[in-house]
Amino acid sequence: MGKLMKPVIRPSFVALSLRLPIMAALIALVFALSPSLTHAAAPDSITISAGNALTFVGSIDNNIVTVSFLGVSYTINDSVDVINVTNNGAAVVVGSGTNTVTISGINSLSFDTGGGVDTFNIRSVNDSTSVTNTTSTSVQTVVIGGAANGAQGIAASVNVNNTAPGGAGTDLILDDANDVVSRSPIISNGSVTGLATATISHGIFALNSIEIRGGSAGNTFTVAFNANLSGRVIVTTINSGNGADTVNVQATAGNGGANIVIQGQNGADTVNIGNVNGMTAITGAVSVDNTNGSTNLTLNDAGDSGARNATISNVSVTGLAPASITYTAHVIALLVLG
Repeated sequence: MGKLMKPVIRPSFVALSLRLPIMAALIALVFALSPSLTHAAAPDSITISAGNALTFVGSIDNNIVTVSFLGVSYTINDSVDVINVTNNGAAVVVGSGTNTVTISGINSLSFDTGGGVDTFNIRSVNDSTSVTNTTSTSVQTVVIGGAANGAQGIAASVNVNNTAPGGAGTDLILDDANDVVSRSPIISNGSVTGLATATISHGIFALNSIEIRGGSAGNTFTVAFNANLSGRVIVTTINSGNGADTVNVQATAGNGGANIVIQGQNGADTVNIGNVNGMTAITGAVSVDNTNGSTNLTLNDAGDSGARNATISNVSVTGLAPASITYTAHVIALLVLG
């Protein structure tokens, strides 16, 4: 008779087979007991005061919040977290505990961005609004406008601030790119007027950068002064739009390396740099480009009573102003007045 064959039992395989269900059960138990592993932060919160003022406080997640006003109500959405609402006033609230709430009957809005790397899109507002970072050390992004009509839904003042100790500042984008009406924005250190119906302002120490996006109908931008801060390079970028635009740069600050970038985008544009006193107030660098169009650039130092030794090349002018003026081949005409 032949030998009786016995099945070979692999102890390691059996042990593994027994362990797998146990391991899966342990993992499920850990997650059940520790919801923070699947969702690290508490929800956003909205409190409506007895006087119907709205206060929003973001969670420590990297929130993406969008605010729009339509008719008589606000829609506030956070694509990351749910929003819990405490209503101590007479406002009407729909959707508390979800990602999107609709609220009517309020008279002001205050947003605290929270502790993450947050983006706040303020598409349209009809009441005074503020967006402030008080805790996060990361760069925050605030977009004002960006609606189907650009920034024209900003019917009440909006203020952006960043008071977080050791904070990196806020990237502020004013987006009127979809606007089909010509606008005349005035840019100062602390505010932009004329882009939207209402004034858009920012704290002097709030910004990491600022970008203004013009519409397509041909705009006239005036840079009265630019945002600047010692110890932080704040770049002011003007995307003037796809029409025939004019940008007048009257004075710039180079404090901390602050500078101006002018991008014509398209069309036959004009850029004028200088004021009645010449170019002595241009202490922050200015660069000019027009990717899909052309720009006529005028450097006006006619009001300057001092002697200057200017050096002109095919990419820059130095010595005419305290700061340099640079440009690309899309600048097809350069006029220097002295």
